[in-house]
Amino acid sequence: MTRIPRQRGLGLVDALLGLLVLTLGLLAVLRLQPELRRHAELARQRSEAVRLAQAEIESLRAAPGVPAADERLVDPALASTRYRLVRSVDAAAWPGAVALSVSVQWNAPDGAPQQLTLATLLATLDPALPGIAVLPR
Repeated sequence: MTRIPRQRGLGLVDALLGLLVLTLGLLAVLRLQPELRRHAELARQRSEAVRLAQAEIESLRAAPGVPAADERLVDPALASTRYRLVRSVDAAAWPGAVALSVSVQWNAPDGAPQQLTLATLLATLDPALPGIAVLPR
């Protein structure tokens, strides 16, 4: 006949040691939480800056003619951050096109200045003119 070993429960020292490890893990997570929140806020600000720059480029792409350089403050309705949008134009950079650069500047939650720049080329022709070339004659 085989003998089955007797099972024993956890001792008090084992339970206290497990509780200590669990407590240290929770304290580490609580200490990390503000850092994670700060990084999430910075990521939200960056995505808002990209959205503003893309919207500016697309509005200029839809408008015929050569855009002018511009600088203005943008205060989105749902954001607590103020953005400064700077648009620079180089009309002589490319034949038949305009080099456009849109920079968005803001301050991070810790006060450090941040900047994001998007650059593109815009055709100087009216958007309706290329459509004329494909019309039947």
